[in-house]
Parts: sequence; structure tokens; C-alpha cells
Amino acid sequence: MGFRQDLLPIQTKFMRELHINHIIVRFGPIYGKNSNGLWDKRTSAMMQQLGEGKEMVRTSNLYKSFIHVEDLAAALHELVDSEFTGTIHLGPSEKESYYSFHWKMAGMLGLNQELIKNNQLAPDEARKLGIPLDTSLDTTKARRMLTRSFRQTSR
Repeated sequence: MGFRQDLLPIQTKFMRELHINHIIVRFGPIYGKNSNGLWDKRTSAMMQQLGEGKEMVRTSNLYKSFIHVEDLAAALHELVDSEFTGTIHLGPSEKESYYSFHWKMAGMLGLNQELIKNNQLAPDEARKLGIPLDTSLDTTKARRMLTRSFRQTSR
């Protein structure tokens, strides 16, 4: 069962008040291979499209904190075994746009980066659509507290 985004602040407040020993973990889009060696849907779609020689367009001013699945799992494991309570943001120090993420991943995978084109979402259009341009996370606390380091997307 999913959750409603509009109720998230209420749910978070409720969790904090009801449970003294809690951890609220926030992270951005996850990428990497699963336990069967299959890439995430975003990367798989890119690999297929570029592998077929098709261009793709990604937004260069829509920012997230992309996190590798192995880094996320290791950080969660470390948090569960810690005394930490509260809210923590997990991920690397630098944010990525969808364009820069795909461009770097294509290079890492030996795909033609020139097939990835960029566009920009105008701020007024983003507001009209209810899309925040930058939902990257300040991960300073996690990077100072945890022994696990978070990889940046390959350059």
C-alpha cells in the first residue's frame, strides 16, 4: 500500500511524537543492479534506447540526489545497528540533474553519450506543473556520521 505525499508531514510528525526510538530516512532516486544483476528501470531504459541508436532528452535543471542501491543498503544496515534517532538524508555530496546522471551513466557503460540531449524546464512551467526544480538533499549529517561513503555518479 502506498502513501499520500500530501500527508507526509503529518505522518512524519506523528512518527516522531509516537515513537521516541525512530529513524526517518530520506533519499533520492535509486540506481544500480539488483541481486539478479539487472539494472534499475531508469538505467535499463537508457541502455535500450541508446543501444538502438535512439536519441533521448533529459532535463538539465531538474536536480536530485541519486543514490547507488549498494550504498543505500549499507547505510541502512549501519543505521539499524546504531544509536541514532531522528531524520537523516542519505546520498552523495553532489546533486545531479537528470541530464548529467544519464550522460555520466552512458559514459560509464560505454554507450554513446552524444545521443543524450538536454532541455530545460522553465521555472514558471515547473511551478504550473507543481514540479520543484531542485529536490536534492543535504547529506552532510549522514556523510559525517556513517562509515559508508556514497559514490558519485561516474564522471
